[in-house]
Amino acid sequence: MSLPQADIPQELQSPSEAFKEGSDRLGLHWWHWERSGGKISMNPGMLKILGVDPESFDGLPESIYQNIHPEDVLRNKTRMARLYLGKDDLYELEY
Repeated sequence: MSLPQADIPQELQSPSEAFKEGSDRLGLHWWHWERSGGKISMNPGMLKILGVDPESFDGLPESIYQNIHPEDVLRNKTRMARLYLGKDDLYELEY
C-alpha cells in the first residue's frame, strides 16, 4: 500500500536544510530516495563510506552499487523490491 504524498511528513518527502546540517554535525549518515524522480541524494559522510566521489555522483541508484559486493547488491535489490511491493514494512540492511 502506498501513502498519498500529502500523508507523508514533509521531512520524509525531502530532507530539510536543518536536518542536513544537524546530521552532518552529529556524524549521522543518510540517503534519501526521491521516488518520483528516481534519484538518490546522500550526505558527504555516506558517500565517503561508499567510496563514491561526491563530484561524480549522479544520484542514480545503480551508481552506488559500483562499490558494494555483488552479493550485497542482490540482497539490497531484493529487500528494496519487497518494500516497494508492500511485502515488507521495513527496509534494513547492514554492510
